[in-house]
Amino acid sequence: VFRDRPTPALTALTGFTSEVRLGDIGEILESTEPVLEVRVVDPVTGKDLDVEAYAASLGYEEPLFRGAVLAAYDDGRWSVTAAEQAVMTIATRPPVRDVVRQEIRMNPIGTRILFVMHPTVACRLEDGLSGANVSVISSTLRRDGSRAPKTPFRYTAYSLRNLRDGIYVYEVPGRRAAMLRRAHFPRYLDLPDNLQRLRALAERIVGEELKQTGDQLAAAKRLEAYLRDSGEFGYSLNLSIKDSTIDPVEDFLFNRKQGHCEYFASALALMLRAVEIPSRFISGFKGGTQNTITGRFVVEQRHAHAWVEAYVDGKWIILDPTPYARTLSVQSMEPALPSWNDLTRLLRSFWISNVVGVSFQQQQRSLYRPLRERAIRLWESLRDTIDSMADTTASTRSSLWHRAVRWLVVAVLVLLALSVVDWTVRRYLRSETGFPNILILLARLFGKRLGGDLACERTTVAFYERFQTILEACGMRREPNQTPREFAHRVQTHLRNQLAEPGLADFPVWLVDRFYEVRFGAARLRPEEIAEIENYLDGMERALFPAH
Repeated sequence: VFRDRPTPALTALTGFTSEVRLGDIGEILESTEPVLEVRVVDPVTGKDLDVEAYAASLGYEEPLFRGAVLAAYDDGRWSVTAAEQAVMTIATRPPVRDVVRQEIRMNPIGTRILFVMHPTVACRLEDGLSGANVSVISSTLRRDGSRAPKTPFRYTAYSLRNLRDGIYVYEVPGRRAAMLRRAHFPRYLDLPDNLQRLRALAERIVGEELKQTGDQLAAAKRLEAYLRDSGEFGYSLNLSIKDSTIDPVEDFLFNRKQGHCEYFASALALMLRAVEIPSRFISGFKGGTQNTITGRFVVEQRHAHAWVEAYVDGKWIILDPTPYARTLSVQSMEPALPSWNDLTRLLRSFWISNVVGVSFQQQQRSLYRPLRERAIRLWESLRDTIDSMADTTASTRSSLWHRAVRWLVVAVLVLLALSVVDWTVRRYLRSETGFPNILILLARLFGKRLGGDLACERTTVAFYERFQTILEACGMRREPNQTPREFAHRVQTHLRNQLAEPGLADFPVWLVDRFYEVRFGAARLRPEEIAEIENYLDGMERALFPAH
C-alpha cells in the first residue's frame, strides 16, 4: 500500500555529475547545507561589490552559478557527451582589465565542477596543488584531477564586468575550438523519436507565423512563457509518476503538469530542439543569502537549480521556464532568526575549515600549538600575579577570590543562556514546514476562528509533527543536515523489523511523500486522508511501544 511512488536512491549530492536523472536535484532542495561562500571584489579598488547587484548588471534575475552542462537526453536521463572531454587549461590571470574577481569557498559535494558566475575568463585554485581547465565545447570549469575533493577549498575566478555583445558564456578562443563546436552542434538538436507528442506541442505553441519568419528568439521566448507563465503548470517537489510507460518529460507535460526545475528545464530544452533551436540542460545554483556577520554571500543546497541555454542568433542565451513558485519555496526555508543562523554557520565553517578539513599536522601547527602556547603564557602570567600577591593581606585575597568566583558564575550563566536560546530556536521557533511554530500553536487553539486555510495548515502539519514526536521517543531525531526524505529512509531501515509485522515497513517514506505534497505541492489533504494517516500513526505507535 505504501509503494505507490518510486523510492529514490540516497546519494551524497546529486544533480552535478556527468549524468543526471530527473528528480535528482529534488533530493537536495529541502536542505540548508551551505555549498558556496562568495565574495565579489573590484580588483582595481579592492572594494567588495554587492553580489546581487553585480548579477543584476549582467541581466540575471538572481545570481546564477553555472555548473554542469549536459546535452544528451534519453528516457529521463541527461548526460555529458564525449566531446565534452576536450578541455584546455584556463588562464590563471585575467587577459582583460574590465573584470571583477569572484573569491569562492566551496564545500565538497562530490564533483570537480567549479561553480561561478559567467562569463569567466580566468580561474585559479588557492591551494597551489591543482589547476583548473575549461571545456572547449561548453565552457564548463573543472579542477584538474580524476577525483572530487573531500575537503573545503578556495578558488578565484575572474568574470567580465559587463556582458559584451550579450555573450553569456566565455567562448574558448582558437580555430580548433570553433571546429569542435561546429562538429558537436548536431548533438544540441538530438530529439528521441518517441517524443512525437512533445514535438507536436512545441510546433503548435510556436505557431506557423514564427516558423515562417524564422524568428528563433521569439519562438524560444514563447516556449519559455508557455511553461512558466501560462498557469497550466505548477511547481512541486512531489516525484510521483502518473504513466510510467511514456517518457518522464511527456508524463510531466501531458499528465502531471507539476514538477520542480529539472522537469521544466528538460521540457523546454527538448521543445526547443523540436523547433530546430540548439539547446542544452544546465544544472547549478540560483540565488543565495547574505551572511549578516561575515558579509559573504552564502549559497545552500536549497538553491540548486536547472535552466536552459539556447543558441539563438549566434550566441547562447539563458532561458528559465520554472515558475516563480520556486522562489517562494526557497524563501520559505529561510531561518527564523537569520543573525543567529549566520553565527552558527560561521562557527561551523570555522570548525570544518580549521579542524575537520585539515590534516593533523596542520591542526597542530595552526590550532593546537597556538592554543597551547597561549595557555602556557596565561598560566605563567597568572602564576606571577599570584606570587606577587603572596604578601597581601587575607582580606585582599578574600576579595579577589570572591571576584573570581563571581565572574565564573556569570560565565556559566551566559553559556547556559546561549544553550537555552539555541535549543528554543531549533525546537519551537521553526517548524518543518517553514512556518513559525507560534502560528501552529495559535491554529491549534483557535483554528476555526483563524480561518479555513490556517486550520487546514495546522491539520496537515500535525501528522508530520506527530511522526517526529513518536520517533524522538525512540531516540531517533532528524539531524539538521538531513532532509525529511533522508531521515525517513534511515528510520525505515532502522525500524524495519518492528514495523514489518503490522504492515508498516514502508510507511515512513510514504508519510514523507504525503508531507512533500502538502509542503511543496500545495496539496490539501481530504479529511478521510488525514484520518487514514492518523490510523497508520496509531499502528506505528503500538508497534514501537507495545506496552502502551
